[in-house]
Amino acid sequence: VGSALVLAATKLLRKKPAYAVLMGSDVESQTWAVATTVAKEERVLNRMDANQLEVVQGMSDWATANILPMANDVAKNWQPQDYLPDPQAPDFEEEVEKLRERSNKLPDDYLVVLVGDMITEEALPTYMTMLNTLEGTRDETGASATPWAVWTRKWTAEENRHGDLLNKY
Repeated sequence: VGSALVLAATKLLRKKPAYAVLMGSDVESQTWAVATTVAKEERVLNRMDANQLEVVQGMSDWATANILPMANDVAKNWQPQDYLPDPQAPDFEEEVEKLRERSNKLPDDYLVVLVGDMITEEALPTYMTMLNTLEGTRDETGASATPWAVWTRKWTAEENRHGDLLNKY
């Protein structure tokens, strides 16, 4: 349990002792309950002002017409395994060896970029969480039909595939 979370939990429990009853006795459930409560309270801090919200809402029709058509249909999306050797193929080990030979020739600069990209892709949940804390882009159910919610889900799924491919590579 991180010290910052423990400190936040302690402060929260002092301010709102009713949470102590709901959280249970073990540290894990207390941490989860406090983290959930803190996240809900932090969500309020990410409100857009009226002008920002007006811009986002005013662009909804434009996003529907111009951004959403660029997002692929789920059934047509590429998958990381499309670019990697098939583990069920009889020549799987040979294909992996060929891939290793090709990658040995990559300059170190390329590998540094790939690692940087992978770190960025691994932070994906943070990006989606941030978008889901803003009034104009929030997707609380994971199935909202608003253009920003649909775009967020499709964009993060695409980025997740990038991360999966880099990780497997």
